Amino acid sequence: MVEVTSIFSGNAAIPYAAFNLRDDYYRESARFVINAAKARLGKKNLGAVVEIGAGIGISTMEILQHAERVIAVEPDEGMRYFLGLNTMGDPLVTIVGGRGETLLRSLHQVADLWTGVPGLQDEPFHESFNGVDTILCCQAFHLFNPPGKESLVPKVLEQVSCVLKKCGVFAFDLGPSNFKFLTRISDHRTFTNSGEILTELSHPLYQRTHQILYGVVKREYPDFTRENLWPLGSAKMTYDFLVQASLKAGLSSLLFTENFIPLNGLRVIEFIRNGWTVFFRWPPLSELSSEKKLALMNEAMTQLFREPDFEQMQNMMSYHPTAVFTAVKV
Repeated sequence: MVEVTSIFSGNAAIPYAAFNLRDDYYRESARFVINAAKARLGKKNLGAVVEIGAGIGISTMEILQHAERVIAVEPDEGMRYFLGLNTMGDPLVTIVGGRGETLLRSLHQVADLWTGVPGLQDEPFHESFNGVDTILCCQAFHLFNPPGKESLVPKVLEQVSCVLKKCGVFAFDLGPSNFKFLTRISDHRTFTNSGEILTELSHPLYQRTHQILYGVVKREYPDFTRENLWPLGSAKMTYDFLVQASLKAGLSSLLFTENFIPLNGLRVIEFIRNGWTVFFRWPPLSELSSEKKLALMNEAMTQLFREPDFEQMQNMMSYHPTAVFTAVKV
């Protein structure tokens, strides 16, 4: 299986940045995480924040409005490039290359977070680390739990515990593809929706786009399969698993809330336009140029707008579900 970070690398970072900055739902999702952290911290200001998986900076710019500073940690070079462009040299933002499972070592690059000169070869070198008030992870935590591989979640939570000050807060979010919700969520693969919450992925417009694009791709690439068009990004996590991993790492009282951002048909279309790269995240489509991917997607969208029931589909309402978790360093 392709490493999860590689789906955003190189070629993919350009269209991801160009389109996803326009989508309001990314900012709305980030606000859920930010507000949950503020409520748990009991303060209006989050203080010094470490953001894990900062990407191109959509959440970073939201966090800045509620923090003294942000240390944005992102493993992918292409994403960091756009992160730097989007934050435009803001002195309150420090961009760091690094990963969640080696967070403390990544933060070794930020000199003013340390007391004295830590030795990376000496464990535990975090005794000279000053710590931060808040750690946030917006729409990236699921990447630590890839299917068919050992989960990195326990290691990430251990690192989070080392980096937080006492009584500091960690907040992150998960979608229904990665976490079992208490609310019944419609299945985006089978489009079952009897008495359940309809998500944007299960919305008829999204499903129809998927079907049309599959036909367009299959015409040019006969050996391509539907499974490759919708790759499994990560395995689902249970609440018990997250609770036990948090407690073992020294994080107490894991709490979560389920939120639902309303999306009508017009917003679902924008979601498709802005997030169309999701259809091309796995080989061999991931190897195509951005221009070729966009041409295939444009052809599929043109067919979608000509569908006889397009207007009916457009009038249907759906919701973007987000489960937001918070835990406190004991």
